[in-house]
Amino acid sequence: MRRKPGVMLTICLIALLAAGCGGPDQKKMKFYNKGKALYEKGDYVKAKLEFKNAAQIDPNFADAYYMLGLTALRTGDLNGAYGSLSKAVDLQPKDVKARVELARVLLQGRAFDRAVETADIALKAEPANE
Repeated sequence: MRRKPGVMLTICLIALLAAGCGGPDQKKMKFYNKGKALYEKGDYVKAKLEFKNAAQIDPNFADAYYMLGLTALRTGDLNGAYGSLSKAVDLQPKDVKARVELARVLLQGRAFDRAVETADIALKAEPANE
């Protein structure tokens, strides 16, 4: 059976595209690193998109949720910051920096008891943390 030249060309193109695409971890880190660069430049809208892409590839990527939370804080979105930072803390309970930021969001939201509780957990892990 003879194949048509167009079919072979299509198969070769698909193989090249598949080889050129990195795995999920590479893609996740590409989005995350690009997001961090945009965050550092102050382009929070684009940074948020990159962090969301990283979190979509790996829903357990706590660092992406942490950065989403920081980005939301920079844009004044307390609800978004709370959701993202809460997710980061849920995924990585020992992450002190995420807990501290979550406590700050809780303070701004006037949830004083929860803010103190969250900050206490961070202080137990790092007693010298201001």
